Amino acid sequence: MYKVLFIIFAALITEVSYLSLSNANSLVVTVAGNIQGFSNKARESLQGEKFWVSQLKIAHEDLRWELDEPKREAEWERELAEFEREMRREDAEFYKEYPDMRPSKTETRVQALRDKADQLEQEELDRELEEDRLILINDLRKTIKYIESKISGNMSIETFLDAYAPPATAQPFDPSSAKLFDPDHNQEGF
Repeated sequence: MYKVLFIIFAALITEVSYLSLSNANSLVVTVAGNIQGFSNKARESLQGEKFWVSQLKIAHEDLRWELDEPKREAEWERELAEFEREMRREDAEFYKEYPDMRPSKTETRVQALRDKADQLEQEELDRELEEDRLILINDLRKTIKYIESKISGNMSIETFLDAYAPPATAQPFDPSSAKLFDPDHNQEGF
């Protein structure tokens, strides 16, 4: 009987120690100020301000990642364009050596139409992803303000929502009206 209680007590001490010393590896605070998961709620209770400082750091890292997305996308586009130039150069050399393998004009036109359809689909996907990215950036900024208020201890969730949530009469967020990435303009935001 005592052995079972000792094992349970040791397991409980181990779990409490783990939660009080470990950090969440991702942002677990929602834009509404809720903490996701039982372990993370226990971690916040045990760590207090340390938990919030850790979450603030993660939120800033996530925001930086999202703000830097256009730079990563531009680099990817440059690499893709270079790859396509290299492929066209290799195709030209190949067809020069094996002219009978060159696609017919009809095949070339069909491939051009397929490429155009792929381009249109990609542009639509890119627009949707950019809208989602802008919403996420907005949410991360709100979450950062909430976390900062928890660290300073000056604001309750109700006060936060009153201060940062749009009024009930506000129009829904329209990502198309948001300013997109401008490489000549600093958009750090924090």
